[in-house]
Amino acid sequence: AHMMAARGFFTREMAAKYHALYEQNGIEFVCGSNDILVDSFEGDESGNVQRVQLKNGQSIEAQIVIVGIGARPNVALFKGALELDDGTRGLKVDRHLRSVSNANVYGAGD
Repeated sequence: AHMMAARGFFTREMAAKYHALYEQNGIEFVCGSNDILVDSFEGDESGNVQRVQLKNGQSIEAQIVIVGIGARPNVALFKGALELDDGTRGLKVDRHLRSVSNANVYGAGD
């Protein structure tokens, strides 16, 4: 599965669509390998990133670097008390972010 789909951000179809769109606009994804470990970042005198040095010796030119480590909400507190959404691994909410099982509880996250 694509990294964006595997982490529950998007369906596989949506992840593939965004991946293709980003690549069409010059974005290079570097993921899916244990070889990809950052050794250092190189920048200009103003502190702007210019290059990423990897531990495997590879060097990647860059104007911006986005590093994501992922996070999963801890919903153990709510098990049995509120309805959970297996797809998002979070609280099941309505369009107003109100819990579908308790109108006094709201869900929010990033």
